Amino acid sequence: MISVIIPVYNEEATILDCLRAFSNQTFNGKFEIIVIDNNSTDNSLKIIDSFIKTSNLDVKLVREKRQGIVFARQKGFIYAKYPIVASTDADSVVFPNWLKRISRNMKNKKVMACGGKNFYEKKRIPTFISYNFQKLHFRLGLSFLIGNNMAIRRDAFMEIDGFDLKYTRLEDFYISVQIKKYYHYYNDSPIVYDKKMNIDTSLRKYRHLVKFSKKLPNILRLYLRILFLYDFRFKKGET
Repeated sequence: MISVIIPVYNEEATILDCLRAFSNQTFNGKFEIIVIDNNSTDNSLKIIDSFIKTSNLDVKLVREKRQGIVFARQKGFIYAKYPIVASTDADSVVFPNWLKRISRNMKNKKVMACGGKNFYEKKRIPTFISYNFQKLHFRLGLSFLIGNNMAIRRDAFMEIDGFDLKYTRLEDFYISVQIKKYYHYYNDSPIVYDKKMNIDTSLRKYRHLVKFSKKLPNILRLYLRILFLYDFRFKKGET
């Protein structure tokens, strides 16, 4: 049983494809979709309402007035009713086996979270960079979940008090570090990377980084601040 969180802010061009992808899932278990509207002013809500009325899927629309994806994701995780909570974005389309891969990864009770591979509009270079950036973190004994392609046990999420709402950027990296930090004693690898847990997503985030390149030093400082929340002296078996 899986809850899927989809934050939405003015996504009229992409939200329908995002939702339709869940009609094609090969997963046989129960799942719900929780769409978190984050103050959209375009036609996103009309499109979502129409989909809910015509679809057989269990789709709920919830509103979060505090602007920002970290608030929307937090609202969704708290609202979720199933023990595994998956997260994607409204400009993303999950592969047909996405929920099935999540369920398979979570059959190992020592796994607290999992993430997968993002394909950026079938562009090789951004996809290559993203894939190897994540793999580097896992090889270094760290983890880097990406918010549009991840799943977390709800109990684990609640135990670590969810997202820290002061991190309005890199909230997905923050939750990765917290899970790794608090569950390392239980399992050397509480987060797994599954290269078959795939989504197609837009290049919008990359374009924003290029457009706002002056902010990159601030993002790097934030990255390092979150990174050093992890205790590198931590040894297996210590509490």
